[in-house]
Amino acid sequence: MAAALARWQAGYCALISSSAARTKVTVTTSEISEFEPGMFSVMLEPCSALVLPRVLLPEVPFVYVESHWPNPRYEWWDATVPLKRGGRAVNLKVRRLEFDISLTTAQFLSLVEEFADAGLTVLQLDRALPNGLVPNQLKPAERYRVLVANGLQLEFSLPHAIEYAQTVSSHRHVLERILRDPVVASGRLP
Repeated sequence: MAAALARWQAGYCALISSSAARTKVTVTTSEISEFEPGMFSVMLEPCSALVLPRVLLPEVPFVYVESHWPNPRYEWWDATVPLKRGGRAVNLKVRRLEFDISLTTAQFLSLVEEFADAGLTVLQLDRALPNGLVPNQLKPAERYRVLVANGLQLEFSLPHAIEYAQTVSSHRHVLERILRDPVVASGRLP
């Protein structure tokens, strides 16, 4: 989660000026920038995961949700979870439950409302992520090289609902398509 936040903060096109009385941050949205050779980024206006039907590429078959927290608060809550692979699901009090999710784009879009109140990092890929590849364990300098080699078409990072979102792709035209979407272009995102 810290790696996702660090990537998001690095993507800010921010001007920070400080004095004894204040700190001001300005975020530039809807402008595509090349932040490393062959990798492009654009910040979207504050939104929720409900913008993803307008962002994701319908022709790209796989979605990977990185380090999903179904309850982002540090509190005990009731959940039904297995204690081992193939084990029976047990009703327990849990906290800090975190997991990665791999599913088809269509399946993700059918569930997108379940993510509406959450922050999330979504990778959209040409093929399912290999078992041995854990994106949030990649060093920042190698992250996009490795992910693109494994089929990455789009990354969407939203620290929490109703915050600026960063989208990343190795294809500038993908980000241009997102910016042309009428709802995205309006600046009033779901």
